Amino acid sequence: MDITESKKEKEPTALIWLPESLVKKIKKETSEEQQFLFINEYLKECKIDMSLSIEALDADIIIFKSKMLAAKKAFKEAKDEQLNANYELWEKYDKDLSKVSIKVDKLTDKLAPIANELANIDELFGKIRSYNIDKFLETLNKISNLYGREKEMFKFLIDNFSDKK
Repeated sequence: MDITESKKEKEPTALIWLPESLVKKIKKETSEEQQFLFINEYLKECKIDMSLSIEALDADIIIFKSKMLAAKKAFKEAKDEQLNANYELWEKYDKDLSKVSIKVDKLTDKLAPIANELANIDELFGKIRSYNIDKFLETLNKISNLYGREKEMFKFLIDNFSDKK
């Protein structure tokens, strides 16, 4: 009697995957009891392998968690170090800022009178009629461009009709 036939009559069968070497071993064996022992032995080995795999996974999880904790700790240390450096820089800046403010105030006090003088000069320049200056510069330009007889005549006029006398 075949194993599958006896099982079919009693209950429905299920297909399981077995290594080919075990299947050959089972086919050689005529005793059903011995065949079940081979299968049970194989399943026990599978169970042991699964247990070992689960233990290995647990160990890997522990290693992973420890690495993550180490990374978290390193990140926290780097963050704290950076924050401390920033706080130190800010404190130095704050101290220097008060010194700079004092120097700027002194400089502003020294420049205030000059600023008033510059404002007065600017106001005076605003009162100058630039039209007359432009005409004067045009005249000077024409004089500098004189040549020949015109130049001699202009020199004669300056020499003889100036207010020197």
